[in-house]
Amino acid sequence: MAETPDNDLPSSTSDQEETSMRKPRPVYFPRKINEDIRLCTITRAHDKDTYGIEIKSCPIELFYSIQILPNGNTKLSNEPQNLHAALAGVKPNDRIVEINDESVDLRTLEEVVQLLQETKYPQPLILLVTNAETYDYYRHHGKQIHSKLPNVRKLFNHAEKRIVSRHSDGLRKTNSLMDLHLSKPITTHRNVLKTSFNQMNSESSLVNVCKGDLATQNVDVIVVSSSSQFLFDSICQAGGTNFTNAYSAEAKKKPGHSLISIKADGKLTSKQVYFLPWTERFDHLMLSASIQKFVSDAITEAANDKFRSMAFPAIGCGLYGYSIDLIAKTMTTQAYQQSLKHRIHVSFVIQPQRTDVFEAFRNQIDSIIPKQLFEVKSTTIKNGSIEVIKGDMTKEKVDVIIASSSSGFLLKTILNTAGPDVSTAYNIELKNRPNAILIETPGGALFCKRIFFVKWEPNDDPETLRISLTDMVSTVIQSAISHKFTSIAFPAIGCGNLGCSVNIVVETLVFEMKKCLLKRQLPWTVKFVIEPSQQNVYDEFWTQVSKKQDGPDQQYLYEIPSTWETSTDNKMRFELSPNSGEFQEVKQKFNDAMHALVKEIIRIERIQNERWYVQYLAHQKDFKSRLNNDTERRLFHGCPEQAANSII
Repeated sequence: MAETPDNDLPSSTSDQEETSMRKPRPVYFPRKINEDIRLCTITRAHDKDTYGIEIKSCPIELFYSIQILPNGNTKLSNEPQNLHAALAGVKPNDRIVEINDESVDLRTLEEVVQLLQETKYPQPLILLVTNAETYDYYRHHGKQIHSKLPNVRKLFNHAEKRIVSRHSDGLRKTNSLMDLHLSKPITTHRNVLKTSFNQMNSESSLVNVCKGDLATQNVDVIVVSSSSQFLFDSICQAGGTNFTNAYSAEAKKKPGHSLISIKADGKLTSKQVYFLPWTERFDHLMLSASIQKFVSDAITEAANDKFRSMAFPAIGCGLYGYSIDLIAKTMTTQAYQQSLKHRIHVSFVIQPQRTDVFEAFRNQIDSIIPKQLFEVKSTTIKNGSIEVIKGDMTKEKVDVIIASSSSGFLLKTILNTAGPDVSTAYNIELKNRPNAILIETPGGALFCKRIFFVKWEPNDDPETLRISLTDMVSTVIQSAISHKFTSIAFPAIGCGNLGCSVNIVVETLVFEMKKCLLKRQLPWTVKFVIEPSQQNVYDEFWTQVSKKQDGPDQQYLYEIPSTWETSTDNKMRFELSPNSGEFQEVKQKFNDAMHALVKEIIRIERIQNERWYVQYLAHQKDFKSRLNNDTERRLFHGCPEQAANSII
């Protein structure tokens, strides 16, 4: 693959000349896919065999994928037969849909592991899998993948029983996962804290808030308070006559204050409806206790019924005049505690016009759920900057967020999070202007002013892919300039299920944004937001962003040391952990220089002064150029604290 060097960035060509020199815009057609859905029955030849696969979690898009381990899991066994999954038709990057006829949708990683562990030798493991393209296609079109589809291929491996050598170096004892190998959790740091992205994303996605209609929520259960006559009547009306009759019959069987569970019907989009009594209280302590019981009873019942998702209204925020903050805090805290216990996803659905209630619930959720520690790296480009972030697009605080029409799941996530008003505006624009290159909507519940929905299609031809990405970025830039925006968030377009070349996509996106910031000297902040599970994509973005380049219209780009931490308050002094490699390296060099004359090192601090660091790099480059030799040494000297502070 030919690489486009950074020093080939044009420096004098006008925008008009660029447009005239481009090749004609290619015509994109919707891609036809060959649906690939496989029901793979995997048998093992011995109880010590592994399947030879690695399970990877994508917490943002809530799916699990498979990697085939080289030659099976050689860490656990030296037997070549540990490729049973591959022999049964499982392929790298397959998405898991079902395990032994159990859907993995909305299940946690721990639950997926448990499903796999429940398969004991010699029972077969039955996986319903599909490739990424088919998985994304079905999601985009709202279709469900299941084992009863007529196009499902049934595949088997043929494992024969065998005797396994018991030599001490032949077959090592496995861990408690037995025949399953899990990928190592991705870790990051900010302020010397470390956390697992899988765990944090799993927990932070258990409770959320949205604006909308409770009757139209696509969840397993919706919860209705019997004390809210308006909500009760609207749910019964949406459920229809049969639903209302079923409720009346069940209510006669359970008089008093009992939970009544009715199968959803009519226009209701959930599976079940819980009618739950709630007693109003005017004492704050009694009110909190009543709300806690309401939430706890509903979630416990859902867990007993094996449901995985549910939606609550904001009870008591209407005619009763209770404190909205108190209700939001009580409901969200109790829901979070119970959802962690039962691993159930809980949504609070707020009426679109009640912005005060929505903000109260969102603030409470932000305060009680542990914040995910995103990894952020950045560099300056002329008057602007480019950041590479592991994170969630819907959480970015920028002027405009970019969404691509080709990413069905991200599109749906942004629309759902932004709220019904944004969805309505988008659908109206799409209907009126089906061939529009860019559709704008307000930001809605997102932390942005506008959302740009850009029409873009992937392409297998490298040159066509480059041109399409270049045109897409140009469209975004022109629209952002017209709005006088100064901050943009891009997703890693095409680097997920669409299977585009990561190198081409990243190189082109970064190249075009660098060119824009350099030529126009815009004081913009451009963010490339990558899913935490896509470490390779994150690394490639940072490689391209931090690439050094020289030219008449380009500044010397530098890479901030990988050990530096991100700080939002301009902090410059960071105390190193004694267990860190950085601490041990400095300690060793210091002891070597001092010949053990110092008995104790109290602490070691890293100084992060970007201004001085850039000057240091410039001098370093100049010395190497003039002397044609590396004369750099790391030396130590003592000084009073006041002098040290001045140096810093």
